[in-house]
Amino acid sequence: MKSPYYWNPTRWDDRGYFAPPAPVDDPILQEIGDVPSWMEVQDILAQAKAGDFGRLERLLDIHHATTRSHLLPWVCAQIVGDAGTSSCFRRMIRDLDDSLNPDTAGCFCSAFEAWGSLSSIPAFIQSYDRHFGAELMKVVPLQISTLLEPEWGPLSQFPKEDELIEYEDRVLERYEELKKKFGTDQVILLHGERFSVVSVAQRLLRGLDGDDFARAMRPFYRRRFEASTGIDCSGFYKGEQFQSLTAAAILEDFLESPEAARYEEGVRYFFGHRIPE
Repeated sequence: MKSPYYWNPTRWDDRGYFAPPAPVDDPILQEIGDVPSWMEVQDILAQAKAGDFGRLERLLDIHHATTRSHLLPWVCAQIVGDAGTSSCFRRMIRDLDDSLNPDTAGCFCSAFEAWGSLSSIPAFIQSYDRHFGAELMKVVPLQISTLLEPEWGPLSQFPKEDELIEYEDRVLERYEELKKKFGTDQVILLHGERFSVVSVAQRLLRGLDGDDFARAMRPFYRRRFEASTGIDCSGFYKGEQFQSLTAAAILEDFLESPEAARYEEGVRYFFGHRIPE
């Protein structure tokens, strides 16, 4: 019987970045199509896990060139979100300027959320304004709020079409406040504060038995923690059910280890390697 599961490193309620690579003759991959590109993506990801970020921008070429698979462009954008260098994101912003494709905008905005740079907010707003109402863009207010607000607050509320300009003005006002606070928009944020791997682990640990917001954010926090450290968080989920005790043990082991102290505030890492900016 053919398995319904195939290689996908962006399943955050499953194996995540520890999903096994698919062999070239995998029947499900053959059915999806673009097999050579999938193989190349797997190679690029393996290199990035080892600290070699030189081919990350190639994922954007694959994203744009893929015609058969809807999953492959999404995966490419998500890996760039977690491991991309500044040059990758500058290109993504340029590409968005030229693109009229709402699916590309949706993929890239999700990557910007993982990137966490305050400088991405104007691109968020431009894309949201241009593609308002498109399916993949419906989560943009939540993504913006994750960057700018302590929890999902007023900026997470979905505006109606006649409220869009007012909503955009409020986002840009918050952007300017944070830009003034940090003295630049070239700062990596999570919930309006400077991002750190340790704070992600602490926040996730505090929210293991938390409210609806904490539960909703678990996959995203797991993604940020696993991508940054390279610690296998597959045990966070079993059959898509969150395993609080397993998650607590993994997070506590990290926070109590000497390893935690080496992660600098405001710095992006991928599998323990500092991402060149």
